[in-house]
Amino acid sequence: MDFDESCSWKISQFAWPEMLDAISRDAHPPLYYALLKVVTKCFGNSVLVLRGLSILFGTATIIASGWFVRTAMSSEATAQSGTVAFDRDLATILSMALVSGNAMHVEMSQQARPYTLGTLLSLIAAILLLQAFRTDGRWISWFMFSVCAGALSFTHYYCIFTVAAFYCWAISCVFVDWLRHRSNQVVRQKLLGIILSLWILQLIWLPWISTFLFQQSRSTPQLWMNPLDWSSLSSICFQALAGGRTSAVPSDHVWVAIVLWAIVALCTALYRPEGRLASVCSVVPLAAVIAYSIAVRSIIGVKYLIFAQLFLLLSAAMLALKIPLRGIQAITVACLVTWSLYWCWIQAEERTVVAQSGGVRAAITYLNQHRDFPEIVVVASPFVHPIVQKYADNAKEVYTQNSGDHRENILSGPPLKTLEYSNIGRVINNQEERVWTIDSFGMFSPNMHFEVKLALEHWDLESQEEFREKNGIACVIAVRSFTRRTLEKLPTVDSDNPVADDRRKVSIKREVK
Repeated sequence: MDFDESCSWKISQFAWPEMLDAISRDAHPPLYYALLKVVTKCFGNSVLVLRGLSILFGTATIIASGWFVRTAMSSEATAQSGTVAFDRDLATILSMALVSGNAMHVEMSQQARPYTLGTLLSLIAAILLLQAFRTDGRWISWFMFSVCAGALSFTHYYCIFTVAAFYCWAISCVFVDWLRHRSNQVVRQKLLGIILSLWILQLIWLPWISTFLFQQSRSTPQLWMNPLDWSSLSSICFQALAGGRTSAVPSDHVWVAIVLWAIVALCTALYRPEGRLASVCSVVPLAAVIAYSIAVRSIIGVKYLIFAQLFLLLSAAMLALKIPLRGIQAITVACLVTWSLYWCWIQAEERTVVAQSGGVRAAITYLNQHRDFPEIVVVASPFVHPIVQKYADNAKEVYTQNSGDHRENILSGPPLKTLEYSNIGRVINNQEERVWTIDSFGMFSPNMHFEVKLALEHWDLESQEEFREKNGIACVIAVRSFTRRTLEKLPTVDSDNPVADDRRKVSIKREVK
């Protein structure tokens, strides 16, 4: 598990008031963490349970994608035409194949993060919205859509852009109906349904809006990404359409991704009102992120586009089955499936390489084999601390250096308990004969190191092992044990001690570079 997954586990283990306080001082809404807390309370907090929840939502997303395409392509005409019904069934199967074989959806289904919950709720909300429009504004349909849209907006803040896309589509449909038929009972019912839905949505958000504004005011100056330009936008869109973060971006033709994204969305918009919903949901979130990145600060990232990319995949499935020539249709379908499976294969190979490398888990395995509890462990970086606690045989007496208060600055580290942030002088007393430290070299940048500083006149380096972590935050992890120096021991210079010997520290830094 990487840093983000371990933070999900860590937050979900807090008591309810403490968990809500920790979330409020982070940059996320609370729904996923609340579900994770309930699941871990019932089934334990093993890695299988933590990731199993995402796998469950990811599998349900595959089913919901077929359900959405079938709903979008269903009408009275499809019941009368066998050819149209056959195309609808093929589009349903193709959409499920594209989602299940897409590398980014596979990756997010293997992480204890809220993305697959967001994709599932996005599709369910879209289906309920289509049903609300087809039932001439039945209030129960609008109510169910509103609740689902509210839950979606509480899953991940980028899902708010998808919710906005829903209302853009609904308002545009009512406006077109009004231009064609002027005001009639159906148009008025749909308009009242939208108003009712917005009213319910604001009721759902009313208790959380002050917390959201606090998070937004804090994250804007404290969190940052590289400024958005044409090259970075093209690369991110290409990765979203290919294999996610593991995709090798072609420098010469990366602009093709944005062109394809625009072509598929435009052609789907010319399809039918139902197809237009998929088009709007694939364009509006991306456009909103770009506009925010230009006006305020950059917030675009590959995995954050998964909600818009989902509807683009469904748009491609619907368009492929609308091609009139069967030969071209078959070639298009084969190309779509081959593209997805190729990048899924590349992602699986990369995941295998990462799993076979040393990393943090191997470092904690080494610690478990050699540490005699209750020997104290001090983790240099608070970002590594949750992973150490997750994999340690005994998580007690595991502390981290105080690099700042997360309640004041998000970049100080994850939300941890106050007792886990400790300076070495308070934790280590004269009773410990051995102390373990876990240092990180090359984290976030080649020159950024987190090291536990011990007084060399009191401690001798007993052992040191190094492990290279490639997953999440790439770095070199050094696990060290120090024994207390007695009066009989004389100060020595150990060439294996990076604290006492600068040559060792330089060699580690060179290896990181």
